[in-house]
Amino acid sequence: MVSLPFGVETIPSRSEIERLHGIFQTRAEKGKTNWIDCVDLIETMQSKARQIRRRSMRRALYCEMPICLLVMLLVVLNSAAQEYRGAISGLVIDPKGSVVANATIKATSPEQTYNGKTDNRGNFYIPYVQPGTYTISAEAPGFKTVAHDGVVIDVAAKINQTFSLPVGEVNETVSVDENTHYLLFLICGMSR
Repeated sequence: MVSLPFGVETIPSRSEIERLHGIFQTRAEKGKTNWIDCVDLIETMQSKARQIRRRSMRRALYCEMPICLLVMLLVVLNSAAQEYRGAISGLVIDPKGSVVANATIKATSPEQTYNGKTDNRGNFYIPYVQPGTYTISAEAPGFKTVAHDGVVIDVAAKINQTFSLPVGEVNETVSVDENTHYLLFLICGMSR
């Protein structure tokens, strides 16, 4: 058996095989090598080439496949992060500016109602609110209920509402229309 003139890690090109075939043909004609050795060498070369191809495919499978899977996972996670629902957050205070803890917040539309409570710092957060027009109300014991009407939650909108609860009975309601609130803001802003 004749040893291969190239390294194990390289795949012989077609021109190299043809060149070696010519060398063995010349040697066989001169009586230095017989045809059986030539055929054995060519079969060995082809076998080695198949092994190298298999090895490179395995290398691609084990090295490059995890990278592809990681990229696909990142794409999936990124697409899952695109939330269409909105959120309502805000603060509930009393007339003196102190926070009102454990106030009940209710966002109501014709389709659904969302509830929340303020924490010890007077903050509230209502996630995953469907787009639409809502009436958002805040109530707490010893205070009047305040409602903001016509609050529009757009796709993926983050709305911030501040409620100032006047002292009074719970059954009394102060209603603030969002459009009126906006006009008062514009008028106050222009008069300065």
